[in-house]
Amino acid sequence: MDRKFTLSCCSTVDLPYSYMESRDIPVLFYTYVVDGREYDDDMGRDPEALPRFYGFLKEGKLPQTSQINVAAYTEFFEKLLDKGGDVLHIAFTSGQSGSVHNAFLAAEELKDRYPGQRLVVIDSLCSSSGYGLLVDYAADMRDEGKTLDEVAQWVLDNRNKVHHQFFSSDMTQFRRTGRVSGAAAAKTINIVHSDSYKTTFSYNRWEHLYKMSMYSRAAGAFENTVDELTGKQLGFTNLLVCFAGIADYPGNSGGVQQVDYVSGGEAYFFTRGAVQRGTWQKASPEHPLKVYAADGSELCFNRGKTYLAIVDDDEWPNFNYQ
Repeated sequence: MDRKFTLSCCSTVDLPYSYMESRDIPVLFYTYVVDGREYDDDMGRDPEALPRFYGFLKEGKLPQTSQINVAAYTEFFEKLLDKGGDVLHIAFTSGQSGSVHNAFLAAEELKDRYPGQRLVVIDSLCSSSGYGLLVDYAADMRDEGKTLDEVAQWVLDNRNKVHHQFFSSDMTQFRRTGRVSGAAAAKTINIVHSDSYKTTFSYNRWEHLYKMSMYSRAAGAFENTVDELTGKQLGFTNLLVCFAGIADYPGNSGGVQQVDYVSGGEAYFFTRGAVQRGTWQKASPEHPLKVYAADGSELCFNRGKTYLAIVDDDEWPNFNYQ
């Protein structure tokens, strides 16, 4: 097949190497190191590779990964450019690795050395099989005779439309590496602001949302909080509870209260049915609020709606989750 350009990617597409070969997509391999020895992200070439990797984990060893450096990208791109023609490289997401920035640097360095050819690098913003699907569709377009520019534009237009979902049946390695700090299950959260102002959230594991209800004094019970436009109960992907000092303004405040927004305090971050306990901070009222886990790392929120509750320190004894 006479193709108009070469399409390449990284090994983190999580597809078998034999499949990438059948589609004529050159792959640059990520690596990991255990006990001072470097191993390729094998993509199924060696049947012993995956058992060996998971064996390391069972032994309590922590494989160390690193970015693909500029030299490795340069060598990889040179081999492709030396064959003639243009190259489109769809790189692993910058959200999980800084390698793509090294790919950009390598492409810039090679520009003058291959003046009659083009080397275009795109940040996929995708990971694992989502990344693989994006590259696979790009290969379909290439094989249909689309130009490099047409395929590159399609990737840019659609990379944010790839929906990723991940799950793990064992949190051991996440805890060992500090990626989660012993996150506990949290399916129901009860927040009390006052005797009459109470909210509760129940986690819906099918929608991955915390569904909101508020206490009704008239009914003497909790009622679903409903969006007037949709008629549906409000749901949130993330729920952040920050405790702060709240007090009446001096003098006759008429019940208006002031919140200490800059001292920071205890925080509870709920997402995906689990909770992490940490702290919140604001350098000044104008600065963004930041939330940190118990190990000091900044917490990242999942994409979606977030409910923020600022709760008086005095109400901490009435706050609970399970």
